[in-house]
Amino acid sequence: MSGSDWEATEQRLVERSAERQGAIARRDRRRRWLPWLLCPVLFPSLGAAALLYVIDRAGGDFRGWTSWHVLAVVGGAFVVPAVLSAWVARRHGVLEAIAWAIACACVQLALVVGVGFLALGLGPAD
Repeated sequence: MSGSDWEATEQRLVERSAERQGAIARRDRRRRWLPWLLCPVLFPSLGAAALLYVIDRAGGDFRGWTSWHVLAVVGGAFVVPAVLSAWVARRHGVLEAIAWAIACACVQLALVVGVGFLALGLGPAD
């Protein structure tokens, strides 16, 4: 290979390296803001909506359901969004993933009680 071939190859390697570094920087920026969008907003909203839908379809109470069925539905409605939140935040460390899961469950509880039960009148019948 002549000197110009080496220089052209080196130039291509430098360009590819710069492209990879740009892609890595974009991915890192996305990973920084993604938990702030999904964990306190999207996942709790979807979980609360699903739970309130099930409660509404059941007529506002679970009297006709078995206790394990109620536990599975209510637990699943809270656990699935919390686990998804922890999964999204997993790259930031274990403690942050746990914190996001707890925050997700708390926001979802506030949405179910505040919006669903109090504002919309869904939920347990008197």
